[in-house]
Amino acid sequence: MFSPNDFLLHFSKHNDFAKAARFNVEISRPAGWIAGSTNFADLRFQCESAEIPGYNINVVDAKIYGVPLPVASFSSFNDLTLTFICAGDLWEKRLFDDWMNLIAPINNYEMNYKDRYVSKINVKQYYEYDKNPSYVASFWNAFPISMTPLTLNWGDDAIHKLSVTFKYDYWSTNRTEGFSLDRQLGNRPAEPSISTIPLPSGAGPISVRPGITGPVITGPFAAGTRPPGT
Repeated sequence: MFSPNDFLLHFSKHNDFAKAARFNVEISRPAGWIAGSTNFADLRFQCESAEIPGYNINVVDAKIYGVPLPVASFSSFNDLTLTFICAGDLWEKRLFDDWMNLIAPINNYEMNYKDRYVSKINVKQYYEYDKNPSYVASFWNAFPISMTPLTLNWGDDAIHKLSVTFKYDYWSTNRTEGFSLDRQLGNRPAEPSISTIPLPSGAGPISVRPGITGPVITGPFAAGTRPPGT
């Protein structure tokens, strides 16, 4: 039998409800950004809407015998869109203008190196009555690819909103960073044991890890000596 008290008790065990307005966005400064007065940290005050990403796993049909069956192929990620409230001096618009010009300069169209223009973006969801985040989504090697135009209209006195779309390599959470599938499933020890076998005189030690055919050389070799088999 359904009981309203059981419903409330269930959510009270999980810190009540997650609310859309309890979030914060952090955008790091790209490595190629010229040091100046622009403070990327201030964007958090103007990011009005963000997204906790979804997750897509692409599939392919595998057929060994009989009817093809779907199997997992690779992960894919949707673009990230952030919307910013515009300040009177439009500093955030000029920031993203400069960022996109850093990626693809409009005066010569010579694309910059990726490691010069990418950023890390953290989207944090917070508990209702706790300063600590309940969920953190980190977007790695993110960079803007498009901005919406700012429409001007004498009959509209609303505040400008700037939506920026980002591409990124992948996203992770504060739970999946450093996640080991084998460790999670318990298929093998978390840290395999290492046995050390001495080499002939004048050579450094080698290490053998379970499941690896042949020795893995880890130690330095004395001058004038070479690893076995080389």
